Amino acid sequence: MIWKCLCECGKSSLVRQSKLLSKTRPTKSCGCLRAKRLKESHPSKTHGESKTLLYGIWHGMKDRCSRPSTKNERYCGRGIQVCMEWENSYEVFRDWALQNGYKPGLTIDRRDTNGNYCPDNCRFVDWITQQNNRRSSRHVTAWGETKTLAMWLKDQRCKIGRESLKTRLNSGWSAEEAISLPPTREFQGNGVTE
Repeated sequence: MIWKCLCECGKSSLVRQSKLLSKTRPTKSCGCLRAKRLKESHPSKTHGESKTLLYGIWHGMKDRCSRPSTKNERYCGRGIQVCMEWENSYEVFRDWALQNGYKPGLTIDRRDTNGNYCPDNCRFVDWITQQNNRRSSRHVTAWGETKTLAMWLKDQRCKIGRESLKTRLNSGWSAEEAISLPPTREFQGNGVTE
């Protein structure tokens, strides 16, 4: 026999009598209880965005800051954290990201590389900008401009390669001369020519 039942949520459903009278697993709702439990145990199910790029950025950020490992010692090992509002809610992070310049192809970047992941310290930038904002990036000031070594190497005033530029700067040359003076020797094969 089949009964038409009205659930506490207001929906009606058809249920077999045997399911209503079962001693081991009786039907208790139209299915809304199962959906509610699923949302509570799997928060990512609530927004349906767990396969998006932005969710991947959020998940990666949390993972880097919460799991101690050799790979993550630059984050978790240094005490870098995700602020509580982002840690506890993908939706809060997503809303902030969409209001603050997120587009596919951009990455999350901390302005202060020693600071935490939080709205005041984060931005979305291209890969080159992010690579130039690393703790290991060397900053050089010349002609009143401060740029990373990598950025100076791309500047049209630079007349020398990376290793030569680093050697000149480490030897005490002025930044302007180190960048703008062409090499004095050219290397050809095993011989050196002037």
